[in-house]
Amino acid sequence: MLRKPRFAGLVAAVLLSTLSTVPAHAANYVGPIDWIEVWPSGNVAFKLKNVTAPCNGQFLINNSMPGARNLYAYLLTIKATGNTATVAHTTCGPADGYGGSYAVVDYLYFY
Repeated sequence: MLRKPRFAGLVAAVLLSTLSTVPAHAANYVGPIDWIEVWPSGNVAFKLKNVTAPCNGQFLINNSMPGARNLYAYLLTIKATGNTATVAHTTCGPADGYGGSYAVVDYLYFY
């Protein structure tokens, strides 16, 4: 029978506490929606007017994201009503099925 080192639990606890203390700060970008592009895969890319998004300049809602359909519906509502969108983003990531580097949307809202 294999024995785990006695300090394995302590090491795991220290690693988890260290990882949980690293702050993840969302950057907010505010502006009217310039354009929306819906891909055959179901991914949605968009830009805000007068806003330079990080990564490749486009915000992305991947089809596989939890709540992707709700985010897309909300995006269309904001565009149709002419309101200003606020996009919260923390990471750059690939588009499902395409790769690249896009500003992946964490939250979408308007005031």
